[in-house]
Amino acid sequence: MTDRTASQDHPDSSQQVFRFLDLAAEIRNEIYSFVVVGENRVYDLAVFIPPAIARASTQLRSESLPIIFADAEFYVNVVSNVHVSLNCLHCTCYG
Repeated sequence: MTDRTASQDHPDSSQQVFRFLDLAAEIRNEIYSFVVVGENRVYDLAVFIPPAIARASTQLRSESLPIIFADAEFYVNVVSNVHVSLNCLHCTCYG
C-alpha cells in the first residue's frame, strides 16, 4: 500500500494549469535558447536526434529548431565505395 493521500491523486481544482504556449513568443524563444545551454552544439547528421522540446509537438518543433540550430555545427561523413587510383586514371587517359 502506498502513502499517497487522496489529495495527491486528485489535485485541487483551485490549482491553475500552466500552458507554455500561452507565453509570449519572445519568452518562449528565450526558454528554447536555455534548453540547449551546456548541451553539445556539434551534431552528426547521420545520427541526429532533435532535443526533447522539439519532439513534444509540431508547434514546439517549428519554433525551437531554428533557435537551437542558430549556433549549432553539423558534420557529415562522406564515404565512397569508388576506389580509383590516380595512376590508373593517368594510364587510361594516355593509353
